[in-house]
Amino acid sequence: GKIRRGTGLNQMYAARWCLQMVEHQEAVVQSKHGGDWSYDWIVKTRLDYVWEAQHLPLHFFSKDFIWIPEGHDWGGLNDRHALIPRTPSTRKGIYAPSQIYLNGWSWLTCHQAVGTLREFFWEANLCEQPEASTAPCFNHEGWLWARTMAAHIKVARFPNMAWATCSNRSKDAWQGTHHDIDRCERYGRPYRYRFEHTGAVDMARCMRQ
Repeated sequence: GKIRRGTGLNQMYAARWCLQMVEHQEAVVQSKHGGDWSYDWIVKTRLDYVWEAQHLPLHFFSKDFIWIPEGHDWGGLNDRHALIPRTPSTRKGIYAPSQIYLNGWSWLTCHQAVGTLREFFWEANLCEQPEASTAPCFNHEGWLWARTMAAHIKVARFPNMAWATCSNRSKDAWQGTHHDIDRCERYGRPYRYRFEHTGAVDMARCMRQ
C-alpha cells in the first residue's frame, strides 16, 4: 500500500532534543551558581513564520497555561507556535507542561501512547481522511491535544499575528503540504494559506489601533 509521508515523528524527535538542551543548560548554571535555577519560558515557533506585529510581551501571559495562537488546530491543538512555561508538574498529574509539549517522543517510545489512547481516545479519528482510516488515528496536532488532556495541562489562546510562508518544501512532507505550496507558487503569493495571512494582517492592524 501507499506510505503516508509526514514530519510528525521528526518534529517530536527534534522537540525532545530541544528539551534536553534546555535541561542541560539549566544543570550547567545550577552547578556553577547553586540553587534551583531554570528558564521561565520555552518559546517554540516555526522558522518560516512572518510576524505582522511584534509578539506580545511574555509578562502578559500566565504561567498556568501553555499558550498557543488561535486557529490551525486540524482537529487537535495548533502546534505552529507555543509559549511553554518552565514550571513544575501539575497538581493532578506528574508531568510539567514542558515535558508534555516537548517530549511526545518519549510517550511513543516508552509505550505510554498506547495506554493513553486506550483509556481516553480509542475512538478518536483525527486523520485527514477519516473514512479511509481506522480509529484511533491521530495527526501531530491531535497527539498534542491528547497529551495535554491526559496530563491535565491547561492550554489557552492568544491572537494570531503571524503566517507561514510559501516555502519549506520537503520530500517527506505529506501530500497536502506539496499541494498548498504548488498553489501559492502558481499564484505568486508569499503566504501558504490565504485565510491565515488575512487573519494575521487584520489582527495586527487591530492590535495597533
